[in-house]
Amino acid sequence: MSTSIPYKALEKPLQLTFSSEITERKEGDFKSSAKVSYVTIIPEKLSFWLGKQCIQVIREAAPVNSLSDNNADAFVQQASQALSYLTFKIGFKGMPVLLEKQDVLWKKWLLLREVLANTYTGDWVEERLTEIDLKMLPSDQLMNFVMRDLFLNDYFRNIYEMKFESGISRLQRTIYGLTPEATRLHEVWKLKSSATHYNLEFSGKWKGTEISEQLEKWIKNKIDNQPLLKPEITSSGSFTISKETGWCSSFESNYVLITESGFEKVIKIKLTSI
Repeated sequence: MSTSIPYKALEKPLQLTFSSEITERKEGDFKSSAKVSYVTIIPEKLSFWLGKQCIQVIREAAPVNSLSDNNADAFVQQASQALSYLTFKIGFKGMPVLLEKQDVLWKKWLLLREVLANTYTGDWVEERLTEIDLKMLPSDQLMNFVMRDLFLNDYFRNIYEMKFESGISRLQRTIYGLTPEATRLHEVWKLKSSATHYNLEFSGKWKGTEISEQLEKWIKNKIDNQPLLKPEITSSGSFTISKETGWCSSFESNYVLITESGFEKVIKIKLTSI
């Protein structure tokens, strides 16, 4: 028998804490960066007939954060502040369908851009700023860029569209950040229900048969141009939905890339309710 998780429009603000840790490891070398932020999701107007509402997603970096010693990584950390205040229109099944107030987002980016341009030096700085300029310009494509954000991509997962047969659902999901390009994972989700929550556990793997030129170049750079075989890419974690609010109250996700040469990249992210 097929079951699904019912969707509810958000009625009260959600207070959450989001943490992320990204590590890269190979023989004789280890790099790690971590970030903690406070997330507030605030409901706005609701259209009864269309089944749509607007929400604000506000993120504030926790005081414990510190910038990376690597200028390129520190630049990325600061540039991500451009997405700290977003307004989405949410569709009937709980997924963002439109990024609103794009002109406001663009103006905030220009202010942050000036700070970054005055903070970092090198030929690479203007090149990176120009790349972000093109992505942040108000357009129909801006939401696609924004939704690649580590938090947003993991929080909004089409949960209410999923059909569970005997408590199991199989799907394909795209993740970002593990490699320079999007990675398509085949995942299995298992659903359990308690009096107060829907609890899901998932695991998956990349089943790509060929390595793209971009991915091959990136990995060879990480492993000092050693002979390359197809890497192993996996995912695992859990996802909890509150029956009271109808929205995600916590999750844990782990994404791992391993090559035969011993290079490993891991992304660990965690969301909890305050």
